[in-house]
Amino acid sequence: MAGAIRPFREDDIGQAAELHRSVFGTGPSMSPGLRDLYDGYFRQVFLSHPRQREDLPSLVYEEGGRVMGFAGSVPRAMRMHGRPVLARLTSQFVVDPQRRGLVGVKMLQAMLNGPQDLTVADESNTSSRRIWEALGGHTARLRSFTWIYPLRPCSAALSFVAGRGGVAGVLAGISAPVARSLDWLTTPIRMNIFRPAVPRLAGHEMDFETLLANLSSGLGRSLQPDHDRQSLEWSLGRAARFRGRGALRKVIVKSANQETAGWYISHSNPGGVEEVLQIFAKPTAAQDVFDHLLHEARLRGAAAVSGSFDPLFMESYVERRCIIRGGPWVLVHSRNPELTRAFQDGDVFFSRLEGEWCLHFR
Repeated sequence: MAGAIRPFREDDIGQAAELHRSVFGTGPSMSPGLRDLYDGYFRQVFLSHPRQREDLPSLVYEEGGRVMGFAGSVPRAMRMHGRPVLARLTSQFVVDPQRRGLVGVKMLQAMLNGPQDLTVADESNTSSRRIWEALGGHTARLRSFTWIYPLRPCSAALSFVAGRGGVAGVLAGISAPVARSLDWLTTPIRMNIFRPAVPRLAGHEMDFETLLANLSSGLGRSLQPDHDRQSLEWSLGRAARFRGRGALRKVIVKSANQETAGWYISHSNPGGVEEVLQIFAKPTAAQDVFDHLLHEARLRGAAAVSGSFDPLFMESYVERRCIIRGGPWVLVHSRNPELTRAFQDGDVFFSRLEGEWCLHFR
């Protein structure tokens, strides 16, 4: 390996952006508009996080004055049985095709060897998983699933195809009116299959202060996030930027005596897939909160609802006949086996709001 791995700096943004564009294909060329988008993205996500730490930097691999590898790093504060845990979230790991292999392994090794207590990558592919496990990481299999509830099956299928882009995405968009007609025609057939139950509990929009207070209380898991005002505002702000996914909604669900039964945060997306960023419920109210989510999504015109797998809602997934599919992989690494075990056993509250979802480019 002729080059060197070092911390990511502001003057690396241009080269890191070009590397990202060339590998992930975010555009045929680096136009001025795309360059501005990249500049703002790298600054906000990897240089200006409210809890940014000099000892947990993003990394680059530089060879001959050229950036040929990038690994993003964002700090996450957590607590294990009330004790502080410093977590490191990795994202946007990209290496020039000419330098893949040893460079990628060395960059990940440098990331895992940092001063953090825990390292997490919750949107990983199979290739990354092999490297992580070779370096002592673990796969949280119970967390590496996605659930889908198809409210309007034909439209839902097209939405997932459209999300892949390319020619298939264009054809899916053209076929949308036909799918809506088929969904309408088959309503009597699927009435008892994909029509969500009327919720027993009521819900309403949740303000920021209430969400912060709820997340700061006990969440019933050994390992849970430790949000402060600045970091939560940052994550919600990042999520709200993804207008293509729909407006961000925060809903609190309450029992008849006005006690909090749970809440959920999702992207309202009429005609498309309503993606759930976070859902929480008291164990006795899990079905009620889940039913409220599905029912409200249908009223707003969503074709389907989807989210990350949470063992607390396993019975709800089964009862409501959700589709369960594998991936992406949730990978964890720690020198403390208690922390990795919490992820593997499902004894952790870790949603898309805490994970890589809010670190997406666009």
